[in-house]
Amino acid sequence: RSFSGNAVRGNGTGGGILFTAVDFDGDGAGTAVSAGTLNIGQLANFVQGDGLSLIDTTGELTLGTLSIYNNGGTGLEVDTKTNGFNTDFTLNGGGSGTILTTNGAALWLDPLTMNLSFGSVTSTNSGGNGVFIDGGNATAAGNNALTVTTLSVTGSTSAGLRITNSTGTFNFG
Repeated sequence: RSFSGNAVRGNGTGGGILFTAVDFDGDGAGTAVSAGTLNIGQLANFVQGDGLSLIDTTGELTLGTLSIYNNGGTGLEVDTKTNGFNTDFTLNGGGSGTILTTNGAALWLDPLTMNLSFGSVTSTNSGGNGVFIDGGNATAAGNNALTVTTLSVTGSTSAGLRITNSTGTFNFG
């Protein structure tokens, strides 16, 4: 099963993609679902609000290349404890993609198992942290949790980058 080759066009009024209480299981036996290339918004036309939100999700989602351009929300949000469910979720991939968020956090990951990489992550004028990770754990001990080739956070009202209660290797350029 796949969620590959999708795009959400920015039109200045609507948000991106929201998954709530979704089980990402590719074959009923726990195989990851592949998202391939996923584009949300464009550099010249941002989506308004959140880019990609994964709330109380379970299973495993693998992204080929993820690019998000959004304003006034969170770029990539993973929250597996919003409704008290404390779900188990794994998110991998991201490729050389870009997350460009104005007036919000570029990444808000709390908690999950992950092996993510992005070419560029930018947060401008966030009302809190520019990048927030709590309980972001690598898929295997000692492995990559998150790699960002170019990280830029400006104008956040709290820490630009905040990582707590997380394990694995985190690389930022």
